[in-house]
Amino acid sequence: MSARQQRRTPKSVAVIFARGTGDAVPFLSARLLAGKPLLHHTISAVRAAKHIAAVYVSTEDERVAAAARAAGVAVLMRPDELSRHETPLHSAVDHAARSLRKLDPSVQVVVGVPGDAVFVEGSAIDAAVEALADRAHDRV
Repeated sequence: MSARQQRRTPKSVAVIFARGTGDAVPFLSARLLAGKPLLHHTISAVRAAKHIAAVYVSTEDERVAAAARAAGVAVLMRPDELSRHETPLHSAVDHAARSLRKLDPSVQVVVGVPGDAVFVEGSAIDAAVEALADRAHDRV
């Protein structure tokens, strides 16, 4: 194992942000792609990251939440006002971080992933967490 692989990485979780009220395609995350909800593809991709201890889905919509739970993922329900088109993403991220702090204070890194990021690779998520662990960046 290389020194890079042996580094101690901070406890990291991923939060997939999946609105039910998307403007272009409502309930996109719950729609089927290759026989399963689009959200399940994103969850599978995130689970491939070796540095992610847990995966959560942040949503305001019960249909999206049900799709997440069906994939075995915990859901962080957020208020409708944090899911509007004009709401800045950082507001939803702040809500998720506050919720996670209550659930597990040992979490050090929250990786945000869009709900429709079906092609994200676990290795890219791991590289971001490693960059934070190396103190190369405070955000990636």
